[in-house]
Amino acid sequence: MVARGRRAGYLNYSVREQMLICTLADRFKPIGRNMWEALAVEYNAQRARRWMARDFDSLRRKFRSLYSKPKLSGVYSDLPPKLQVIHYAQEIQVAIDIKGGVTTSHDGRDRGEDDLQLLQDIDDALGNDSASEDGDEPDTQRESDEEDDDSADLEEQGVINRRSPLLRDVRKIAKTRRPRCVSLERQSFRQ
Repeated sequence: MVARGRRAGYLNYSVREQMLICTLADRFKPIGRNMWEALAVEYNAQRARRWMARDFDSLRRKFRSLYSKPKLSGVYSDLPPKLQVIHYAQEIQVAIDIKGGVTTSHDGRDRGEDDLQLLQDIDDALGNDSASEDGDEPDTQRESDEEDDDSADLEEQGVINRRSPLLRDVRKIAKTRRPRCVSLERQSFRQ
């Protein structure tokens, strides 16, 4: 029969152990497994002798349980030490998210109201003056022979705006030939 629960001999984390985890997490700002392993090595090197040696997964789970608790209210200095650790872990998690490039925008759904302004700003930034006042595309010959059925379906659904100045630039870029890249090793075989 398989035993359930944690292994025998494991003790709960003390407040000092939790503070050490948070201090190391603040220093390392671990994003991936390798950084958590480095944090575990440092934790086990700095821990007191009576504390249990912990693996990286145990430390990561404990840190996650600390920062996932409900946000605390009140002044930080008035909080008891057990709750100060939670507040500290939540601040560290925000720093880790920033380091990892995790950002969330809560400004509502994009309904496309600002798309025209965005396209105009991009055109201004790129220096495109080829679009006329009414947004019509200048007289250019389209190569519709090479167009696949998927783009035609998207066009019918109104997903693709052929008059977009961005699409014109993409077409120009797509038609330019790319330089041929030949490595030195290949040149030696040809001689």
